[in-house]
Amino acid sequence: MAIELLSILSPLGEWHDYTPWILADEFSVSDDDVDSEQTVRIKKDAEMRREKLAEKWNVGVALIDFPHRLCAQLFTDLRQTFFEARVFTPLGRQQKKFYCSSRPASLGMVLNDNEEDIEWTKVKFNIHAK
Repeated sequence: MAIELLSILSPLGEWHDYTPWILADEFSVSDDDVDSEQTVRIKKDAEMRREKLAEKWNVGVALIDFPHRLCAQLFTDLRQTFFEARVFTPLGRQQKKFYCSSRPASLGMVLNDNEEDIEWTKVKFNIHAK
């Protein structure tokens, strides 16, 4: 059984698994803390007073050369204001609401005048927990 690295719930309610196209060394996750405005460093002894509000996952993804049809599907999934995604992390699979604000892609190869023969390259994006 293969590990699911990234699946996104589409606007039509279908899960799309992008794991087979992810470049392993270009898949990264960070687990960031969100501190309140009450978090400060106390100056006399440098002790930290901290009030953590939440934890927020950020995921960086780059894909191998990607067929046009699947790239269109991915961009449709990522352009949702917020979307449900399942992400593999050091703590196991996390399912949360995410958003994506930038989705670059470069035209890789055009073999014919048929969309089926077009590939996109350098598809790379970051998703951020809501």
